[in-house]
Amino acid sequence: MILLSAAASLTGAGAHLVAVDFIRRSGGNAPDFLHWALLAAPFGLITTLIACGLILRFFLGAEDRNAAFEPCQSDERPLLLAQ
Repeated sequence: MILLSAAASLTGAGAHLVAVDFIRRSGGNAPDFLHWALLAAPFGLITTLIACGLILRFFLGAEDRNAAFEPCQSDERPLLLAQ
């Protein structure tokens, strides 16, 4: 999901910067950061949501999906300055 959501940002992957440089060198109108986000954000959002749904459906059981989050209670004392 992290890699899919990185598509929405121009700096999300080095390949995006290479692609923009290639477009610029070939004489095309290369997108800036905002234009890239407007073009890629819907794709990144949709693919991330689909991946999340598939992961929840196929890799977690119904009990795990419906479990409530409860923070653990720790009996440990806080670390001392020397630690």
